[in-house]
Amino acid sequence: MTAWRNLLKGKFYTAINILGLATGLAIGTLIVIWVLNELSYDRFHKDSKNVYRVLSNLGTGSHRQVWPNSHAPLATFAKKEIPEIRDALRIKGNRDITVLRYKNKQFTEETKCYVDPSFFTVFDFKLLRGKAEQAFDGNYSVILTASTVKTIL
Repeated sequence: MTAWRNLLKGKFYTAINILGLATGLAIGTLIVIWVLNELSYDRFHKDSKNVYRVLSNLGTGSHRQVWPNSHAPLATFAKKEIPEIRDALRIKGNRDITVLRYKNKQFTEETKCYVDPSFFTVFDFKLLRGKAEQAFDGNYSVILTASTVKTIL
């Protein structure tokens, strides 16, 4: 009863306290959701606990930046020099517009990646057609997503 009287007597401070508590709970909940999302990223791969991404830490002092990429030769060098590395691959995103032709149809594709042949030994993406072992038989091999195939056909 005393608590209710104090809450009603100091309405301004009560509102500030409730607003602060609600804000803190909301921010805490959002942080937990974000952390859970980060920890669940790409966990559908069978060996996901052993898949790592190399980042570049560039600059000095207050100008230090972390970039989500590294130099291309690092993958082959690390695989050769560090015995604990079972496999390494490079993924290079490319957002240049590319015109593709299939039979009499022509279409453009903006989002594409260039990957090493070891892509399907590191990741467990399911192929709708073909075999992962034969996915990169030639220098000009192409893997298409299901949505891209629907635009072609």
